[in-house]
Amino acid sequence: MNFVTDASTAEIPVLAFGGTVTVLGVARAFGRAGIPVLTYTEPGELVTRSRYYRPLSSSPIPDPKAPAAARLEAILRAIPMQRGVLVPCSDVWTEATVALPEDLKLRFPASVPSQETITTLVDKGRLAAVMAELGLPHPRSFAVDRREDFDAIDERVFESAFLKPKSSAKFLQAFGVKGWIVRSRAAAAEKLRAAQAAGCEMILQEYVPGPPTAHHFIDGFIDKAGVVRARFARQRIRMHPADFGNSTYMVSEPLDHVQPALDSLDRLLGVLRYRGIFSAEFKQDPRDGRFHLIEVNVRPWWYVGFAESCGVHVCALAYSDALGLPLPVLKPYPVGRTCAYPFVDLSGYRWHRSRGDSSYASLGTCVRQWLGSHQPIFAWDDPAPALSNFFALARTSLNKRLAPRPA
Repeated sequence: MNFVTDASTAEIPVLAFGGTVTVLGVARAFGRAGIPVLTYTEPGELVTRSRYYRPLSSSPIPDPKAPAAARLEAILRAIPMQRGVLVPCSDVWTEATVALPEDLKLRFPASVPSQETITTLVDKGRLAAVMAELGLPHPRSFAVDRREDFDAIDERVFESAFLKPKSSAKFLQAFGVKGWIVRSRAAAAEKLRAAQAAGCEMILQEYVPGPPTAHHFIDGFIDKAGVVRARFARQRIRMHPADFGNSTYMVSEPLDHVQPALDSLDRLLGVLRYRGIFSAEFKQDPRDGRFHLIEVNVRPWWYVGFAESCGVHVCALAYSDALGLPLPVLKPYPVGRTCAYPFVDLSGYRWHRSRGDSSYASLGTCVRQWLGSHQPIFAWDDPAPALSNFFALARTSLNKRLAPRPA
């Protein structure tokens, strides 16, 4: 992808903040396009093994216990460069970017939503309220701040309901899952206490039934004028864990297959005056066929590299939009391209097999699909992250096997 630049902007680097496969995908997108990219991440992250990794160093090193906004400001004031484009790759760093003082926003522009828009989309309670106000399909949601709040909810709701955090990052870090299925008021109250003890606010939400293939995603980019510049639709084929997991195998699909979801998303993001990269998840209810919005990521997502490999260059759009450059015009993306995350997919296969569940694809089918798919970690031009990940997993597996068994 050739970025649209001129003499005054050609050497302006990207400063990427975040971790996981998200920042790896972002670093590769810019690195392959010849744009300098400096990454701020935790030690040991996969991106640190990438050929496209260049660390963003800061001296003095900011206090790791300080709020992200304070750390980001300290880092940017300490580095000598005059300009750079910020690309936050997590909710925390996105919110920190928006909170920067105006002088730093001028030196380090970013194509991101407003603070109000971010808060509305990240806070699942506020998102549910906005969707209800707009009359758009969304799972029924209930605010639950105390035990008594469950008493006002019809008992039938608990036949298919789950507790989910208003903000996912802290909850996922504390509990390692995205939510909890609850079958009664008592179970819900017990889980609420545990979540609140960890500092997490929760909502009770209807669980929309359906297989992994009922999940559809619409990713894309909206510029500072509110014009949608890119859309990319993909359908989940497999996921792990079964209830609140991540995609392990997916396929790009035509936008007209998800037109109702697209219309709903356009309405929501238009009302919120959204700007920047987004990734929205929908689940189609088999009972009435409606696409229910589950969540919207306000930043690059896990599989941003898949979109980039299909020609949906949201990173190029974000860079150009931040600098006020002409935005590149993207070609239609190919339909039927696949993406697989082998490690998570293998975990899903083993989990289902251990329970005698044959609904998951066979191991042979999985392996054949891996070989023909884009992968978030492995890349022929950048193999070191995948090799590092493989050896780390092999060591973990070996240590488990050699660990003494309890008597």
